[in-house]
Amino acid sequence: MPAKVPPAAQYRFWWNTCWENNCQKRTIAAPSGCRNGPSRAVVVSVQIKASMTRIDFYILSSDQPQQADIFACRLAEKAYRNGLRVLLAVDNQARAEHLDQLLWTFREDSFLPHANQANGEQAAIEINCGEDPQAHHGLLINLCSKVPNWFSRFERLAEIVVQETSALQRSRSRFGHFRDRGYPLQSHKINQSM
Repeated sequence: MPAKVPPAAQYRFWWNTCWENNCQKRTIAAPSGCRNGPSRAVVVSVQIKASMTRIDFYILSSDQPQQADIFACRLAEKAYRNGLRVLLAVDNQARAEHLDQLLWTFREDSFLPHANQANGEQAAIEINCGEDPQAHHGLLINLCSKVPNWFSRFERLAEIVVQETSALQRSRSRFGHFRDRGYPLQSHKINQSM
């Protein structure tokens, strides 16, 4: 008499995992009803979003803090044109209002639909003063003195660095913090001619 095999042992599963475009693709192969091995395999491909936020450091050649705001507008425009939702995080309402004006005026031929989250408004580009980011999960452009606690909800985080002593120290500290935790990091040197 053949030995009884528990139902769970009748099937074997094979997992094959690879990474592509910051998404984990997992292929699952399971035999279809054969106890001694697969006569036919059922293959299912599952795509899982990577849980790690990609972090980009944009290192500006300027030492003027207002250049970070102008570059943030340019970066928001590029992301918006590529179909991403953008959240600009700032420390206070005064800076939010300044950024709101700048998004209207930084380029004469450009219109960027934007809103301030503090006013309960929604748009493709939103300005945040520390509130919960709600439905945003695309690009976070951090203009805050600290990294928001909820940054890991986003696919991407942009840190803009100007050549000013305190800003450089902050960015070095953040870079080390993210590197030590295994976040994917990229640095981009930006030569601005404004």
